[in-house]
Amino acid sequence: MSVPETAPLQRPRTDASTGVDDALRSILSHVPRLSPEEVAISEAAGRVLATDVVAAEDLWPFPRSAMDGFAIRSADVAGAAADHPVELRITGALFAGDTPAVAMGHGQAVRIATGAPIPEGADAVLPVEIVEVRGHRLVVRGPVEPGRHIFPAGEDAQSGEVVLTAGTVLRAGSIGLLASLGVTRVPVVRRAEVALLTVGDELIDVPESLPQGRVRDSNSYALAAAVAEAGGRALRLGIARDDLNAVTALIRRGLRSDALIVCAGVSVGDRDVVRAALGEAGVDLLFQRVAMKPGAPAVFGMAEKTPVFGLPGNPGAAMVAFEELVRPALQTMMGYRECFRPTVRAILTEPVSVKPGRRRYLWARAEVRGGRIMVEPLRKQGTATLRSISDANALVMLGPDISALDRGATVRVQVLGALVPSLRPEIPVLGVVGAKGAGKTFLIERMLPELRRRGYEVAVIKHDIHGFVIDHPGTDTSRIGAAGARLTAIAGPGQAAVVYRQDRALSLPEVVDLVCGVDLILVEGYSQEPTPKIVVRRAGIVSDKPDPAGSIVAVVTDSSPKDGSLTFDQMSALADRIDAVLLGG
Repeated sequence: MSVPETAPLQRPRTDASTGVDDALRSILSHVPRLSPEEVAISEAAGRVLATDVVAAEDLWPFPRSAMDGFAIRSADVAGAAADHPVELRITGALFAGDTPAVAMGHGQAVRIATGAPIPEGADAVLPVEIVEVRGHRLVVRGPVEPGRHIFPAGEDAQSGEVVLTAGTVLRAGSIGLLASLGVTRVPVVRRAEVALLTVGDELIDVPESLPQGRVRDSNSYALAAAVAEAGGRALRLGIARDDLNAVTALIRRGLRSDALIVCAGVSVGDRDVVRAALGEAGVDLLFQRVAMKPGAPAVFGMAEKTPVFGLPGNPGAAMVAFEELVRPALQTMMGYRECFRPTVRAILTEPVSVKPGRRRYLWARAEVRGGRIMVEPLRKQGTATLRSISDANALVMLGPDISALDRGATVRVQVLGALVPSLRPEIPVLGVVGAKGAGKTFLIERMLPELRRRGYEVAVIKHDIHGFVIDHPGTDTSRIGAAGARLTAIAGPGQAAVVYRQDRALSLPEVVDLVCGVDLILVEGYSQEPTPKIVVRRAGIVSDKPDPAGSIVAVVTDSSPKDGSLTFDQMSALADRIDAVLLGG
């Protein structure tokens, strides 16, 4: 999102909701950029570089050996060959930290260690493994090109080169680079001091005992942690009662900081005094409501150069508003080149249903499963919930026109934490494809006993493009499904069945996700899915379908086998291939 450097204040309509993007654009165009300060590199981790860093010297300042061996002049061994070796005289040794005493002459070699400086006159290093040493003589049986096994001077950086640019967040690698260049202090953008004020007669501080009808002030601690995670420093002003004069006084105190966050009391209830207090303190409001849920009552304004954020008092709403509006603003103030959380596309593992009209945010858990990002909205989405905020590593973002999405739909997800691979083991999937009547089901019937004999538990998925009936009309489960149950299960002696009802056809990955507790999934159909395949062929039957996608594990035919194909009687050989390709046997 690009924004102008400055923008004139425009007072909002108090009854209008500002779109999330417009609200953020307004915020970023008004927040100031903080001044730089200089810190020691030992204290610079996580700070934002204020100006470019230019190398004052080469890195490295001298050529170094890339391995243990012998420094030589390549011209001396240009004519060397296995049947015409060249002998060089070994004149000394160099180790890391040594300084070469004299230049190396014609016909000489110097024993050299990894990292040691290359002596003047040498232009190549021969590894110890490819040469022969006879006393003080080095026998070379082949030529070597100039520069071989040498790290040249200035390989990492050359004097005068920009090595780090303004806006870089200083991590271990960049601080190591600064140290290698002899930089001891570095200009960084000052950390934003963010004053935090919570408002409400019902609030008490965390250490106090909890009387009836009161709640602990969790928001100021959560927001202080969020400010620190964003790179700032939080200054907790304490709790203000629902009193206009008390709130106004603390707001004026908070305006001495780089930014002020007031949490709770920003709505229009009888005891919500924050908007009036902001006006009394000289804050010009740019918007007073945002078309988002949760977080709609959020407000933003400026008191001269100090940005002021008013956040809802419910924890879920406060944290969503912080993530979407405050965090990008603070990081912009502190010079971050990227001030937005990464956004990815992910696949819903559960259906969602929301009220349309505003951009909706859902706390969620996202994970990497089989190379895809899967996201599960957490069950408790109420604005007062704390557990979902604690458990979430992502926010699902739904547009204002969305009311419902099925399992398997693709959604935008804002990543809040690490996306770890799923702990659920990935089950190998093997397709069985061929023309109608070629014998796909017959082959699966032949395969299963051999796979079971080898100790594998196998699931089979069959694709029926014409539809099917598994619940006969009039049965209890059929009636329950007709009444609206998304999933019905029936269990009896030795077996159980599950019917999962969808308004659309499921993709193969979605069906696979329903399967667990097996070692292998055989799939009859889905020929264009990129899974490994067994192709079934029968004499006289020609397929009019396109060639299947994915690699071919085996071809099984009822004709004489050729080119590595197998017959329906060679199930042991077929299982061997499945073992080798998919099951690690």
